[in-house]
This record gives sequence, C-alpha cells and structure tokens, in this order.
Amino acid sequence: MPLGTVSGHKPLTFDLMIMADDKPPSPRIQFSFKLANWSLYRQILNEKLMHWDVNRIIVSTNDIDEYTTFISESIVAAARSAIPQSSGKINIEISPVTKHLINLKHQFYRSWKKYGVGKNQYYRTREQLTLSLRNDRIARLKRIFHALTTKQMNTGKVWALIRKYHNKRIKQKITSVLKYEQFKANSDLEKANMFATYFENDIYTSTPDTSAFHIHVSEVVKKIKKSISTSSINASSINTSSINSQSFQAITPKELKLILKQLPNSAPGPDNVHNRCLRNFTKSLIDHLLNLMNASLRFGYVPSSWKTAFIILLLKPGKDRSQVSSYRPISLLSCVGKVLEKIIKQRLSTELKRRNILPRHQAGFLEGKSTMYNILRLNRCAKQALDRNHHAAVIFFDIKSAFDSVWHDGLIYKMNDYRISVYFIRWIISFLCRRTAQIELENQLSYSFEIKSGTPQGSPLSPLLYILFTSDSMNSIPSQVDYGLFADDTAIFTSSNTTSRVRDRLQESIDQFVQWCHSWKLVIQPTKTELIHFSPH
Repeated sequence: MPLGTVSGHKPLTFDLMIMADDKPPSPRIQFSFKLANWSLYRQILNEKLMHWDVNRIIVSTNDIDEYTTFISESIVAAARSAIPQSSGKINIEISPVTKHLINLKHQFYRSWKKYGVGKNQYYRTREQLTLSLRNDRIARLKRIFHALTTKQMNTGKVWALIRKYHNKRIKQKITSVLKYEQFKANSDLEKANMFATYFENDIYTSTPDTSAFHIHVSEVVKKIKKSISTSSINASSINTSSINSQSFQAITPKELKLILKQLPNSAPGPDNVHNRCLRNFTKSLIDHLLNLMNASLRFGYVPSSWKTAFIILLLKPGKDRSQVSSYRPISLLSCVGKVLEKIIKQRLSTELKRRNILPRHQAGFLEGKSTMYNILRLNRCAKQALDRNHHAAVIFFDIKSAFDSVWHDGLIYKMNDYRISVYFIRWIISFLCRRTAQIELENQLSYSFEIKSGTPQGSPLSPLLYILFTSDSMNSIPSQVDYGLFADDTAIFTSSNTTSRVRDRLQESIDQFVQWCHSWKLVIQPTKTELIHFSPH
C-alpha cells in the first residue's frame, strides 16, 4: 500500500545508511502447490527416470548413494519444471468487491494529490473498503468454523487453518542476543553456529563408559558390528521369511503405495523432495523406489543423504529465549528416507507386539492407545484407594533430553538380545551412525556437525526405537507398584492403608529406576520430578 493512503497527510521521506546484509535465500525450495501442473510433473518425472535402468543390479553401497541422488534430483527437476516457486508467504483471500475498492481508492488518491480533485471520493471509498475487508474477515472466519465442524481434523489441519486465518506463518522468533556459557551471538549466522556448538558438545555427544556394565555392552556391540560387517550379502536373498529370521520380506508395491498416499504435507529435508511430489507418484517412480529401498534393506545401508538433517528450533514453553538450552531441536530429514522409516516402523512394531516385547502399559505412539489410557488407570487406582479410606500416590519422572540421549550401543545391544532380525539390526546401525546436521536459522545454515547419540526428532522411527530402548525400565519395580508410560514420560503409582507403606514402595521403585537409568546412560531431571499424594483425610 503506498505511503500516505491511510491518512491524508503527506509523509516525510529520508534515507538511512546501515550496514546490513541481505537475507539469504532459503536453503529449501518452496513451491506453490496450488498452481502445480501435476500431469506435466508426472510426464517430466518419467522422462528423467528413464536415464537409469530400473533392472540394473545394485552391487555396492556406492551404487545406493548414487541411485538415491539420481531419484531425488529427478523428482526435484520435475517439480521445478511443473510447479511455480513460492515466496513462502500466505496471501490473504479477498473478494472481487474488495479488490475493486482497493483499485478505486488508489485511483482517487492519485487524482486528489496530482490534480486536487477526488478527495471526497477517496475518503468515501476508504470507508467502503474498511467495511468490505471486515466482511471478508468474517466470511473467512465462518468458513474456518465450518471446516472445523465438518472435516475430519487433526493437529496439523487445525494449525494450518489458524495460520490461514491470521494470514501469517507461526514462526519461531529467536532473541536478538543469544547466549551460551560466557559467549554471545548477534548475527543469524553466529547464532546458528552457536546452536550447532551447543548441540554438538552438550546434547549429541557420546557419553563415556563409567561402569563395568557399560564396557560389557560396548564390547558386545563391537562384536555384533564386526559379525554383521563381515557376513556375506547375497543380492538374491530376498524372501518372505519372518522379520526375526536371517532374511527379510521384500517391500511390495501395495505396501509402498499405501505409505505414499498417506504422507502429510510436512517440510522437506536437505534434498528438497516434498511429500506432495511423492504422493503424485508414477509407476516408474514406484519401481525405482522399490528397487532402492529393498537394496537399502538388503545391504543394511542407509544412504548418506538420508542421514543429513537441517535442524530447526522450537522454544520450550516458559523458557528464556536468550539461552541455547531453551530450544527443542526438530530434524528436517529426507522425505524419501522417511518413507522407508515408516515401513520399517510398521514391520518392527508388528513384530514387537506379536512377541510381547513392548511394555504392557506403554501408550506412546502406539496404535489404539493414547494418554487417556494411563490417565484412567491412575484415576481408578486413586479412586479405589479413597473409597477404602486408603492412601495413594504417584510420581512423575522426566528424562533429560530423552530422545537425544539414546545410547546407540545400548539400543543395538537390546535389539540383539531380543533377537531382532540381523537385517534390521544392520540397517539400524547404519541409520544411527555417522549422522550429520546443520542448524537452519533465518535461512542461514551452521557448520555441519556429527550426531553421536540419540535418535533424530522428526524421524518416524525414533519414537519406536526409544520405546524399544526403554522397554525394560519398569521390570525391577515392586509388584505392588503400577506404572504408566507415554514415550519418554514415566509415572509410577501405588496405594495402601498406610502412608509409610506407600512411601517405602515408591522409594524402592525410585531406587530401581534410577539404577536402570544409570545403567543405560539416561539422566532423570530432579527439578521436573513430581509427587502427588491422594489422601482420604
């Protein structure tokens, strides 16, 4: 909107000389999918994919990396040709009447300032425009409320509607001065590198072995890795045996298509492949993805481009914006790689449930369970105790940086102990090792650093791996004590006719859980541990 069009006063103009660099372009391509020509996209994609013989035998991990790059670049090239790029801004929806009034207002303003006529028409049109914009906003709000009540909603759709209503993206704001220990950062690049230093040194670093058990686990895992790396891999060894055998079941076209059709509109990773592009697949793309993903499983090798991430940061509720420790990292990973992760997650979850490996009262990220499951169990325990004039108590534990603290050797040790298929163990070893990341902040990228612990937040497979890693955490608590789990959240509760008995049971449970955490290199945050006592008095 031109200066001076809001009020009738002429503005003062002046120039300021400041030392500021232009904001760099986003490292991720943003497409305007509403204007996509999907038939053209599929046509170009098929033409690009013809340059690689889908029947070509993959004989090495280098072939897998090369093949992965070829498929990703083919998808991005087709998208660039058939989908206009977007600025990333959400344009407000206005009616034709409002557009017409905007044009009229500008015309009358120019006529008034240039020729001295049209002042009354300008002010009258401006009042009409204000009313029209208000009506447009009300109409938008009604459409949103209608969508909320008629569509099958999820969290993503709700936030998309909120962003649409506010005409802006809900964007993370980083403080002007960022602090880490005694250091400060001012520019966006300095802040990105400061975050990278913090996560590399304080979060994603490997912890030393401090006990005989740690040394034992590390030695066992070394033998597992050596055994797996020296075992032969036969390119024709795909069969339909069960997941916990020495072979694996090939991914089928039906299995892959089902995953692709259900992909959400999530942000792309460093390879710039969007889920919408994968949803608009062709038969040729299905054939190539099947060939690539089955080769990845067969070799137990995750392509290096799938193990690189851009990390965006979300401020934790109630935390100081100026401290690097106040932000939660979210990894933006390759969407192609996450498709295979989803397939592995489904298969592994099915097997773990079939063999009763997962904790009975784990409700996190598992089909058919939610937070309400354990809330109702705790409520029943407390209510029954109070009805009998007994005492009940619950303790809530918080694990520090839970997903980011998963001990890689400990996870592999448990997978081997549970006799998970060697092909899956091999693939998970590759999935976890030599991962790298860069912090993305205001379109700036930090230096690349290695992730030596944890599972990437943003990966579909990470929650299941964490649940598997902590599956035995409640095995040693007393039989009179119950528990509830939701991913990394833990609660233990019990009831009795005396407070001393409740106290003793909970204390024994705490001691056992603390010892378990020490054994598996996890740390409980005492300041976030809470006790609730339900008293009949």
